[in-house]
Amino acid sequence: MQRLTYRPVLSDLDYLRRHLDRALETPAATTPAMELENTHSALILRAELPGVKRDDIDIRLTANTVTLSGKRPQPQGKQWSEFRYGEFRRSLRLPVAVHSDRAKAEFVDGILTLTLPKYVAQRPQVVKVNLGDRAVSEIPEPATTDSDDPWK
Repeated sequence: MQRLTYRPVLSDLDYLRRHLDRALETPAATTPAMELENTHSALILRAELPGVKRDDIDIRLTANTVTLSGKRPQPQGKQWSEFRYGEFRRSLRLPVAVHSDRAKAEFVDGILTLTLPKYVAQRPQVVKVNLGDRAVSEIPEPATTDSDDPWK
């Protein structure tokens, strides 16, 4: 009599997905996972980089794009491993412009956290200049109307 063993279908599908990911080297399997938080004054980007040393991470930032690249060196003497080793690179387009020169990075326990202050365009300030003994004072900007006719 043949003995039957029960194996859940989902575990078989998960096994198949993992092996297909490894065979095809899909981007999800080789790039770091990221999350982006949008606060009032800054964007906070976190990336999972377990096993990556601080010196092996390269961060490139422009006003609207951040690019992370680096490498996970493969340790010697491993007989079998499902970990991903080698070089990685990931770019992310930011939803708003940021001050790239004011960015701050922190790397703790394999999590890279980038704090990217949002760029706020400065509105031109209207200043009234008086002649004579009167001081220069700030005045509010004129109210705008929907009409193009300035005399209404």
